Amino acid sequence: MVRLIALVVLLVACDDGAREPAAPTTSTTSDYGDVFEHNPDPQTQPLLDARQTLVRLSLDLRGVRPTPDEMARVEGPDAEAQLAQLTNEFLADARFPDRVRDLFAMVLRTRVEDFPVMASELGLDQAEQPALFAAIGEETLQVIAKVAAEDRPWTDIVTADWTMANRLLAKVFPLAFDGPAPSDARAWAPAHYTDGRPAAGLLATNGLWWRYLSDGVNYGRGRANAIARIFLCADFLDRPIDFPRDIDLTDEEGIRAAVRENQGCIGCHSGMDPLASYLAGFQYTDKTASELLVYHPERERQWRDMTELAPGFYGHPGYSLRDLAVQLAGDPRFVSCAVETTFELIMRRPVDYADPREVDALTTHREAFLHGGLTLRALIRSIVADPRYRLADSGDPKTAEKLVTPDQWGDMLEAWTGYRMTVGGADMLATDLTGLRTLAGGGDGRAGAEPATLPTTTMALVWERTAEAAASYAVEHPFVAPDERTLFALDLDAAPAGPAFDDAAMRAQLVALHRRFFGTTVADDALEVKASLALWDRLATIDGPRGAWRGLLTALLRDPSLVLY
Repeated sequence: MVRLIALVVLLVACDDGAREPAAPTTSTTSDYGDVFEHNPDPQTQPLLDARQTLVRLSLDLRGVRPTPDEMARVEGPDAEAQLAQLTNEFLADARFPDRVRDLFAMVLRTRVEDFPVMASELGLDQAEQPALFAAIGEETLQVIAKVAAEDRPWTDIVTADWTMANRLLAKVFPLAFDGPAPSDARAWAPAHYTDGRPAAGLLATNGLWWRYLSDGVNYGRGRANAIARIFLCADFLDRPIDFPRDIDLTDEEGIRAAVRENQGCIGCHSGMDPLASYLAGFQYTDKTASELLVYHPERERQWRDMTELAPGFYGHPGYSLRDLAVQLAGDPRFVSCAVETTFELIMRRPVDYADPREVDALTTHREAFLHGGLTLRALIRSIVADPRYRLADSGDPKTAEKLVTPDQWGDMLEAWTGYRMTVGGADMLATDLTGLRTLAGGGDGRAGAEPATLPTTTMALVWERTAEAAASYAVEHPFVAPDERTLFALDLDAAPAGPAFDDAAMRAQLVALHRRFFGTTVADDALEVKASLALWDRLATIDGPRGAWRGLLTALLRDPSLVLY
């Protein structure tokens, strides 16, 4: 409720007729803190009802709100059974893999727009750079999506001998499609690298290592930390360090000696440096296309002059990048990290390890993951069945309503109206350089900032303007949604003979729009319908019937409840 009040205040403050400044509010998931003041008991706390739960499930698993037909299925006496069935249907939905990509983008952080090699250096027109950079950032996420879509074991993300590519990526990277190239330039298909790099899933992709670069003296240590953070939930930067103050950080030789001899450095570097040694084949002499495009097997033994520690995985020796992949996949922390990460992505908050009930719940989800063959569907099915997932908002961070992310908001508008805000081929809600992602509350792939958890003024402005654009598009471009429903059943250029509320077809149209957007059934003489048609009448006198529908649809899409779930 606190969020809804804050959001209403923001939207009112952003209205053209309101000029009182709203107090800025910012928050990220880090603001939850590590310890919660109290731990709501899911056995005694109020839970979301079936309709509310369905909205949450649909947005979390497909990125869109449920259809009126789906809503109707949970309004009967068998609501809980229908919820379970709809959960399975959502997990099998064609949009589920795309939702997985959006979720894990927050973990891999590869969706950035500042890769080291420009399009022109790769033989492309500079105008293709936004599409190219988007493709580079998607490579690893497309692999994860395929693993999820085909119920492959989670270990495939680090052991697979294939990657994913679209035609543009295959044009510049040393890649060959496993079958015919996709006919659609936007489509992705399995491919493999042709430069002899080891089979190591995401660990062998340019998409990952172009995001996590290594300078001339770091020697892959930052990359090693990315491996530990992403796949083991063991970020070296989270370790408490008593850093020695007598080290001259401008003295390269002194630093090299310290990481071998100083007790304040050895604790981290004894684990990090052998991981980095596995990555010597990706080491480059400079950030040029010829250096970064290909794997360099001839450099694999250069760890002797770089980290000076042989490849190894937390005390277990290895030789090649393939060895690292197998060691990762076989480590119990790999499975536990997948459970913890997915739980946090779905719940939109960190695990509370101070709560023994939540720790027990993680164990349950881990067992479901293992029993399900390490498939992501099995894990997510278990998490959304957890009573914690259905806790109603009680003012506690663990029960707060969620805000839709820019990805979800864009998907919702497109599902209803067919509209996607793009400029020069770039999705404005999925990019920062030309788009509005962070302004709309999205995460920052470069800085590592998580999506916002409280509304801000810029978020309200983005929701307002995108709603207006989507409404205009829907009125001018008739659209049939995937469920074969049209948004309007009326002739948008026809005006009723008298006041709009006296027209039964007009009232029925508003009832249908409320049902479609908000999932609620209102009577045709309800206050919402009367207010909407009164607004239509006023707008029609200014801009005619079609303009009135544009304005009315804008008002409906700007309702604050649409961005909370």
